[in-house]
Amino acid sequence: MNRFNSVRDFRGFRDDRFAAGSGPVLPANFVDVITGNPSIATPEAVDWTRPDETTATQTSLPYTTEGRYKFDFVGGDFDWGSGFNWSSNANIERIRINELQTASFNLEAHDCANCTQIEMDGFTHTTSGRIDAFNNSSATRFSAAALTYLTSGVGLALYNSAYTEINIPSFEEVIGLGGVDVSDCTSLESFSAPAMHTVKFIRADGCTAATSFSAPELLTVNVAGAAFELQNSGWTSIDVQKLTNIITGNLRAHSCSALASMNIDALVQVNGVIELYNCAFPEAQVDYLLGIFATNNAGSPITSVSKNIRLDGGTNAAPSATGEGHIDTLRADGWTVTVTGGY
Repeated sequence: MNRFNSVRDFRGFRDDRFAAGSGPVLPANFVDVITGNPSIATPEAVDWTRPDETTATQTSLPYTTEGRYKFDFVGGDFDWGSGFNWSSNANIERIRINELQTASFNLEAHDCANCTQIEMDGFTHTTSGRIDAFNNSSATRFSAAALTYLTSGVGLALYNSAYTEINIPSFEEVIGLGGVDVSDCTSLESFSAPAMHTVKFIRADGCTAATSFSAPELLTVNVAGAAFELQNSGWTSIDVQKLTNIITGNLRAHSCSALASMNIDALVQVNGVIELYNCAFPEAQVDYLLGIFATNNAGSPITSVSKNIRLDGGTNAAPSATGEGHIDTLRADGWTVTVTGGY
């Protein structure tokens, strides 16, 4: 059995293969950090013989404080089984998984009080797995530049964290029941998902510092109640120009006091309520929104079960005569419409 006094020594043996149960003995604080990794058989043994791990190597760089580590995982495609689980671990300073491309795993790195960065820019998708990186009070950056889809659980859960940047330029969809949740990321500066087209829900409410929400390829969302939640945020503009259907949930972007522009050119269905009150829409934008709701379904009102719209309050302008005509059309179809000015 090989015994190592530092992670640096362990890195030098990373390509060796050991029989099950006879692997290198790692420093106790190193093992403590990665007890969730299924390759750890006991606190004093690592099994590198599993066929699906033959292309995998692990490295860890010591941090300046004893017992705190920055993790760099490198290697080819392989299946970590139940995944990486570093939940509620204050010893983790940084996580990088940049060469792993596909896997059947969950990445669970939530409630890590001292983790400042999660980077997995080479990773493309899971065959059955989610990413839980929420409640991270020190993490300012989440980056998954090549991520295209996830297939399990909530999907991409990044809520209630200190992220100023969320980098997911290639992310397209969550297969199954999941969605994207970045709610209550109060330091987030903007949200951009230029390739995202299909998720069950979007939650970006409570993002008080964010100004721009952009998901121009988004087509459908479909979760009862919380399908599209962007309220109580700093948005000045929202672009979901290809969004056609909110199948079972609400359209909420209320109480965004600076929100003056919203592009919903393709919308034909909102089965929940439409709440856009206490915003800052000028007259032309109010008329545009009412026109979408009144005529976008082949000249008729969009499909809805709730048939309820609020566009009043805040600095939302009253509609012009054109907007009032759209309100008449909606009311004739059974809609309740509330706007500034009381028309």
